[in-house]
Amino acid sequence: MYHVFQDVSRTEEIKGDRLTLLPSLSNWQWGLALFVPLGIVLLYFLKLRRRPIEVPSTLLWRKSIEDLRVNSLWQRLRQSILLLMQLLVAGFLLLALLNPTWNVIQTGQRIILLIDQSASMGTKEEQGTRLAIAQQRAESIIEQMKPGDVAMVIAFDRSAKVLASYTDDHPALRRGVQAIEVTGRSTDVREALTIASALANPQRILEQKGDAEVVPLELSAASGQEATVYLFSDGRFPSASDISLGNLEVEYIKIGNEEQNVGITAMASRPRLDGEGKIEIYARIKNYSTIPKTVTVEMKRRGERVDLRRIELSALSEQGLSFAAIEREVGDIQLSLSPGDALSIDDDAWLVTAPTRPARVLRIGPSNGILDSVLSTPAFAKIAQVQSLPETEKDGDLVTLIEEGKYDLIIFDRCRPKVMPACSTWFIGAIPSSKPGESEFAEPMGTEVKGPAILNWDSVHPIMRFVQIDDVAIALATAVPAGEGRIPLIETDRGLVMWLQNRGVYRDLVLSVPLIDAQGSWQTDWPLKPSFPVMVMNVLRYLAGIDADRGRNLKVGDPLVIRSESPEATILSPDQQETRVPARAGQIEYLDTDNVGLYTVRTGESEELAAVNLFDEEESSIAPLTQISIGAQAMGDKGSSFSSQRSLWRWLALIGLGILFLEWYIYNKRVYI
Repeated sequence: MYHVFQDVSRTEEIKGDRLTLLPSLSNWQWGLALFVPLGIVLLYFLKLRRRPIEVPSTLLWRKSIEDLRVNSLWQRLRQSILLLMQLLVAGFLLLALLNPTWNVIQTGQRIILLIDQSASMGTKEEQGTRLAIAQQRAESIIEQMKPGDVAMVIAFDRSAKVLASYTDDHPALRRGVQAIEVTGRSTDVREALTIASALANPQRILEQKGDAEVVPLELSAASGQEATVYLFSDGRFPSASDISLGNLEVEYIKIGNEEQNVGITAMASRPRLDGEGKIEIYARIKNYSTIPKTVTVEMKRRGERVDLRRIELSALSEQGLSFAAIEREVGDIQLSLSPGDALSIDDDAWLVTAPTRPARVLRIGPSNGILDSVLSTPAFAKIAQVQSLPETEKDGDLVTLIEEGKYDLIIFDRCRPKVMPACSTWFIGAIPSSKPGESEFAEPMGTEVKGPAILNWDSVHPIMRFVQIDDVAIALATAVPAGEGRIPLIETDRGLVMWLQNRGVYRDLVLSVPLIDAQGSWQTDWPLKPSFPVMVMNVLRYLAGIDADRGRNLKVGDPLVIRSESPEATILSPDQQETRVPARAGQIEYLDTDNVGLYTVRTGESEELAAVNLFDEEESSIAPLTQISIGAQAMGDKGSSFSSQRSLWRWLALIGLGILFLEWYIYNKRVYI
């Protein structure tokens, strides 16, 4: 049996530019408090009990006689600055207890505070970082909560984390807000809004009946709780117009004003074609500012300067840099921009280099002379050791024939295993699964199409870099729709024919176009184009880690995976925090890469480096957006109409204490005189 309880607490509305009193004492407490000024006046009527002393003359005791007159009961009070000041002190303290506030905004029954903690929230503003400003404004909303109101705190970057569930405990909410720290991750508000929407709208619950039967139970609309969402962000995230808000009312609070920034957006190394054992360093610097900028680019290797450049960037422009060839050896290379600017996280970039090793590649499937001819060329033979395993009916589950951890990349040509191997894969003419990221396959999806026309391809992705396919023809392919975790690489008028999907720490590339069919007939002329071997080389570099550098150079949030025979490793992060990570299946997997900089991986007697960089143009473009799109409607910044509750009791109490100090000073001076 399920019981649904609905919070029917009273909703108070206090809005407008006016002074409001929110007394914090009960009636009997106010009775005692109001007796304080009356007691002060009565003290001036009391007659002090004095010990009589005989003196030769009263000339020197004139002040004492005056005090006797003042303290005589029922005597008329003389003008006293001390009495006036004491009454002022009591009055200001009583006003402080009334808790006057100015310009209180409307507060609902339920409040959800969504606070952006992505990289761009580390931008420095005049009042501090954007995150610090967001935290202050969120705390001001917590302070103005009324009895019966509850709130929760959700921090988000590209994922979301609940730091305080629905509660009316103000200290707990403030601790949740103060615990938020800037990460180096990108921003996506979808997950945070999904969590908020799930709490505010009716949910579909599965009720267990017996051992196997599961019956869906739809909650009534009354179970949904209306909530006001205060979204504190600079708006640098993708549109979330397809999110259903339901009972949510979203108020976007724009944080920040700074717009000028220059950052490093890319850094990579490439072997020199004419220099054995040497590499060239490439980088890209972008000016996101609306004015020209001049910056100095310094390159260091193991802490020692090896190059220094001064470049001029026009407004909203970028420039590529190529540095002199250097010896390939184990170590780190750092690029730094100066002078610094509002966003420091993209002013530095690191690159870890290591000696090359041949990739271990296995191709499974029927004979394919086209692919074999490419992989067997001298250029590919230098960088990859390729083995072939034909697929036959007696082989059964192909993965059982593969020694775990032996290969860097497995190519499945017109076939697919029942269970995915413990490495990255490339499927050609086959689709692994309808559910990306799962190890066990469901039935493959897709529609077989003839003669699809290529509409678009991702020329920025490492797999498609320097690849032009506008003249490629396709005779037969299996097209699938975009979405469901697929990263589009080639899109046709009938759907995707090439995409990438993540599976934990591994990546699975799918080219649903068979190079040849079972009869040996060509299904595409791509292998005849110069771009095909370039694409195959990119695949090996991206998925198989030929240079041994790619797996050591990551973006924030990417998993750090290192092969190791040691049972565990110690990871030292850029902020000098040590973490012990156990090895699984012969490799170390570390996921907490939220900070940019160098990570040190210690396994047994050996020590390796890994670099994590921002390289996110959306985060480096720090100009805050005044309008965002959420829930099929555009919403503007509510910051201009957002007025936080300004409690005046602290100022009143300070004024009262100041008057009390002045009264003490005057009294002592009078006694001295």
